[in-house]
Amino acid sequence: NARAEVDLTGGDVDGLLLNPQPERELRISVTGDATDLRGLQMRDTATGNLEGVSQRTANGSYLLSGLAPGEYWLEPTGNQGFLKNLESDGRARPDTILDLRAASPGSAVVTFSRRFAQVAGSVEHTGGALATTVVCVDQERSRIEEIGVAAKADQAGQFHLEKLPPGRYRLFAIEGFDEDLWGGPELAAALAGKSVAVEVAEDQRKQVTLPLITADEWDKALRKVGM
Repeated sequence: NARAEVDLTGGDVDGLLLNPQPERELRISVTGDATDLRGLQMRDTATGNLEGVSQRTANGSYLLSGLAPGEYWLEPTGNQGFLKNLESDGRARPDTILDLRAASPGSAVVTFSRRFAQVAGSVEHTGGALATTVVCVDQERSRIEEIGVAAKADQAGQFHLEKLPPGRYRLFAIEGFDEDLWGGPELAAALAGKSVAVEVAEDQRKQVTLPLITADEWDKALRKVGM
């Protein structure tokens, strides 16, 4: 298993040498009410790419193998719950991140929870010709170019975001939103002035009011980041 980033903007690359890297294997135990846990997966923190998936083994643990050295977010498959904490070799790790750059830890334990948070509220000054979408971005994972959760606001500007794991989020209410154009942190930063930060805990329900990012402002931000 070997990988490398190659810049081909200047033409062909000659003499490229790939050195095989040792693959990592990790067995993970799960605590908490894991009845609904279907499997575990690893996502590369730098790219957001899914790199490994494991189903439950006969002894109730999960085995992830064939991983290249790197840093990974450990996540549950499906949306029935979330991982609330992680211990690797007896030490707590932040944000369920596993560091497999040097070697695989001898053991890892995660706690599974189904106690999601919810955020609901309203968008100011809606009622235009285009639909408004509330986009929720996980601030801990801003390197990943993805939408955490999104919901349509109704004609009165009301919205409801369900099944949010505890954490810190930034909410954007965008008129004429196109998911295919949503990118990484640069676009979020261009729109940050009309977003709202929110932090939620397990089982918490919060109400917020969001300023509207108009279709013109959305188009302007897209042009600013070259889209």
